[in-house]
Amino acid sequence: MNQGQNNNLEIIGLYHNTVQQLNDGVFEADALVNVNERRRIYRINFRRDENDQMVIINAVDRHNLAQQNIQNEGRENIQYNLLLNVGFVVYNFLKFFSFAIAFGFLYPQMGNKCGYFSLSIGYLLILGMALNLYYYATMCYNIRMDSTWRIGENLNNLSKLSWWINTTVLIMSMIYLFDEPSCGNNYTNFIRIYVVVNFIEVVLPILFICCAVPVILLFARYFPSGTPLNGGRLNNLPVYQFDPTIIPSMGQSYEIMEDKIGFENEEEAEDAIDLTSYIEGDEIRLLRCEHHFKKETIDKWLKNQSQQCPICRHNQNELHVSEETNVANIV
Repeated sequence: MNQGQNNNLEIIGLYHNTVQQLNDGVFEADALVNVNERRRIYRINFRRDENDQMVIINAVDRHNLAQQNIQNEGRENIQYNLLLNVGFVVYNFLKFFSFAIAFGFLYPQMGNKCGYFSLSIGYLLILGMALNLYYYATMCYNIRMDSTWRIGENLNNLSKLSWWINTTVLIMSMIYLFDEPSCGNNYTNFIRIYVVVNFIEVVLPILFICCAVPVILLFARYFPSGTPLNGGRLNNLPVYQFDPTIIPSMGQSYEIMEDKIGFENEEEAEDAIDLTSYIEGDEIRLLRCEHHFKKETIDKWLKNQSQQCPICRHNQNELHVSEETNVANIV
């Protein structure tokens, strides 16, 4: 066992099959540590001093590291969608100013012809468009300034309010058109164009969902969203059933008995992707880097997101350092 200490972080031992040399005498490894009288698994960077003592450079909780890697994947998706949101901003900007200018020109012509109901359609129409423009513009600005940004409750409520206003205006416009329009042909055409535009916005997505989405889903399996695990490597990664009665030997994070696996503590018996604890009978897949997850969650990750371990980023198509060591010893 290699021991070391860094402030309140006590290194109990290293998992030797995870030790990798980075550069300039710096090593990286998973370590069993004691933090505030609790045992945790940390990813540490260290070097050896003149007396062959371990000098800790930095240490990161392995579970936090996994979550950081997962958030990085999500951050890339948000940045990718930024261009789409910019398109919505441009579209809503053009629509808002087109209808606002048209309404401004028509307003003096309406005079006393229009009642409160007819005029309220125009006011609400402009208000709904302005809220839509503000919603998408705020999204783009926040994503551009902070790639980790998520839609907050206030902005979500604003989107709901905008939807209700636009729906109300659409219903009022239909009532106005099917009744006897009293504001003149120009205002009636103005309302008619608004109704047509909104029907296009509503009908086209429905047609896309009904027609295009089933086709996309049909062929989705041939076009994974991420870089999938090559060949049959996924099926070659071992799967065990979790058995809480199996207690590993001292210094070991897990132990395998036939087709079952047990872990040293509750913190270790946890899926780093969905942050749920293993329960008896769960299928646990062990990766080449010896990190472990629920079979269901890690299979989705490896098939659709990345062929790398979400904790250590080791490519599951490549030999791990532990396997390379074993091969070297045999040779």
